[in-house]
Amino acid sequence: MNHPANNQTILRLENLSVGHGQTPVLAGVNLSLESGRFLALLGPNGAGKTTLLRTLARLLPPLAGAASLAGQNLWAMPMDKLARIQAVVLTDRLTPGLLGAWEVAALGRHPFTGFFGRLNAQDRRIVDQALEMVGATHLAARRFERLSDGEKQKIVLARALAQQPRLILLDEPTVHLDLKHRLEVTTILRRLCRTMGVAVIASMHEVDMAARVADQVALIKNGAVIDHGPPERVLSGAAVSGLYDLDGPRYDSRLGVIELGAGGRRGPLFVFPGGGAAAGALKLLHKRDYALCCGVAHQGDIDGHLAQALGARVVMAPPFAAPSAAKQEACRQLIDQAWAVVDSGFAVGQINQANAALLRQAAEGGKPVFSLRPPEEARALLGQAAQGVIWCVDELDLAGKLARRAHRGAEDAEAKSDATGQRALAGGGEDEPRARAQA
Repeated sequence: MNHPANNQTILRLENLSVGHGQTPVLAGVNLSLESGRFLALLGPNGAGKTTLLRTLARLLPPLAGAASLAGQNLWAMPMDKLARIQAVVLTDRLTPGLLGAWEVAALGRHPFTGFFGRLNAQDRRIVDQALEMVGATHLAARRFERLSDGEKQKIVLARALAQQPRLILLDEPTVHLDLKHRLEVTTILRRLCRTMGVAVIASMHEVDMAARVADQVALIKNGAVIDHGPPERVLSGAAVSGLYDLDGPRYDSRLGVIELGAGGRRGPLFVFPGGGAAAGALKLLHKRDYALCCGVAHQGDIDGHLAQALGARVVMAPPFAAPSAAKQEACRQLIDQAWAVVDSGFAVGQINQANAALLRQAAEGGKPVFSLRPPEEARALLGQAAQGVIWCVDELDLAGKLARRAHRGAEDAEAKSDATGQRALAGGGEDEPRARAQA
């Protein structure tokens, strides 16, 4: 296999416009890609990602602009020469009839086999190497049509590698795959960039995956590339929300995930954070539609950051410092407003003694406390106030006990309302004696 040096520009697009017929879909594209780099194209459906890839594959003519591949005019390059530099993997389903997996992978040697298409020993060795690189050697003897989608995608990638390309174009390479094969295919592409110096351009829908594997991302919307560059710079929460018109859900660039935004039909619940101890509870309770508040969280603590990403009200304090009296009072007010308090089992150290004191005060004041802390540890921390604590084995147990407590509370309130109404009816109503006296 070829090992071209990195840092060489393999593809350069200058003011390129692409579309169907004379109707532009994407205009004014200016991008360049170096060998060994992964470029992810991100954007909503219909933005022009596939049209751009099909144009670069010479399946559609360009409407305007220039493109150079390995320093040569892409549009003027003979097709056999193009196939030795660039491989293409589109979403079109491959139907090779009765061909086996090895034969499908061997189609990648077609640009090198001449008029009769005969494979020599070197060609066969290259096909075997391609199958090995994608982890598909064990599939070589099987009928292609009998493979799973993930297995087929590996064989198609092997076919592309058998061309010994310097650039691979892929349109949604993981779209039909389950999680295992999605991760495998993405890992293979990343490894090709790193170890083989192959450049990759792939359209993708998984923003989180693009952030993990791509060296560059291009955001495509409204007929233009609206931004491009390293994902660490380009993929901010605001940029992703604007790209996909998200209203509520938000991409968290630090965690690399999309959160669904603030919940709020139930609760509110006050959650004590600390060093990641509350992360599981925060995510589950948010999913169960509780309104959440949290504190005191120190800047840099993943619990505080996650709570903010979930739309919770969070009292934040500077890192490595005890919270001020004002921060503690802000937490007390949120605790007073909360229906219940969740003790995440946070580790107690010098700088979060205030949180331990706030938890103790909440328990002593009769606020329902649901604790993920081991009972012995909680008794040592809370003293006599631990007697009223509701112990929870894990986050699922916590969610279940919260739901049962809320249900009992609703039933008690309904029973109290019914009893009040019955007393009023039996006595003619509270206002009836007063009305008779006035009469």
